[in-house]
Amino acid sequence: MKRSTWSGRVLSLVVAGLTVTGLAAAAANYGSKEDPLVTASYIEDVVRPEISEQIEEALDKKEQEILKKVGTASNGSTTYSDALIEEIAAKAAAKVSSGSAESWSVVKVPSGKTLTGKVGCQVMLRIGNASCVSSGSTGLIDMSDGTVLGPGGALKINHLYMVTIDGRGVKASGDATLLVKGSYSIN
Repeated sequence: MKRSTWSGRVLSLVVAGLTVTGLAAAAANYGSKEDPLVTASYIEDVVRPEISEQIEEALDKKEQEILKKVGTASNGSTTYSDALIEEIAAKAAAKVSSGSAESWSVVKVPSGKTLTGKVGCQVMLRIGNASCVSSGSTGLIDMSDGTVLGPGGALKINHLYMVTIDGRGVKASGDATLLVKGSYSIN
């Protein structure tokens, strides 16, 4: 009987030794290339400085591109090329002539002119007469009564219409006043 308890103890020690060896081997793999361990200090000491450096390089590159466009006079003051001034003016004019997607605007459309909307643009005829402009069979969605207004169809006053396909719009038969929400242009 003493022999079997001795064997049990040896067997228990062997199992315990193998368990400890297995745990040590598993712990040795943490943080290795195969199983990376990321710590806060690694992020703060390695990752953050690398990202900051990449951002600085990108900003420096963009600054150099801008300086090439702007130019510098012999006295050190900044001069602007005519091409840059025209580019800025064109972008500003485009923003002024097209609507904002953020709020409702009162827009007066002269007789014969067309307001062309982007997808999601909403239009409500308040004063005057206007008709739907569309190159296909589907024009504007009348959100007030859930119907589709086809090309040439007259808009109803105080009905809300939505542009669901780019290029659809509203042509004023006489001077028309619209409430518009979304991106649009008038041609």
